[in-house]
Amino acid sequence: ALNTDDTFTQAACVSSMLSDVDGFMEVLTQTTFSEGEAPFLKWVMMTLKGIERIDALHALAIQLSLTAELEAWRLELISLALPSEALIASFPSIIEMALRKLNDHKASTPLRVAALEMLCAGGLIKVPEDLTKFCRPEEPIEMQIAAVRMLSQHFPDKMPDWLLSAWPNLEPGLRREVLQSLTSRSALARTVVGQLSARPIPDLVRALSQ
Repeated sequence: ALNTDDTFTQAACVSSMLSDVDGFMEVLTQTTFSEGEAPFLKWVMMTLKGIERIDALHALAIQLSLTAELEAWRLELISLALPSEALIASFPSIIEMALRKLNDHKASTPLRVAALEMLCAGGLIKVPEDLTKFCRPEEPIEMQIAAVRMLSQHFPDKMPDWLLSAWPNLEPGLRREVLQSLTSRSALARTVVGQLSARPIPDLVRALSQ
């Protein structure tokens, strides 16, 4: 495994990558990864994306998908290479595992969140109802927050109607995430405010005015 805790090793890897991407990737794709290398691999993937070496980025994502056990850190890294229909088609087994774990309430919450985010990044969540079902009170708050974040990113036009109907039953932690999503998207906030004039919800009006 890469000893990426060693600053000297990290610097050498960076220099090697920038001077010879193909040679660096040849070594990297023969390396066994563990969770400890996740921050370094994230840097590598973001750099490959920045220098537009999408072929190498996809090759690394495919390597990360070759696992018998689904792990949150792998899914988070694979998400960096999405969306890509060709890439999704390259690892059907990990997609199947992610879908299964997403709906398995016995699976760890971080794994389910990572599965949800990867499936959204890959365009595999087709309708907003497949997200809003994870906003129910029986779901862990981390799962609810992730679902709201994905809803605002991938289905922003559907969020106002959902918000007006769901707001009275949302937990405080989820309300904060909703408000943050609104304040980061001015057009979305204006839509909600406009709808509130016809369907006033006092708690939501007060929260938006603060």
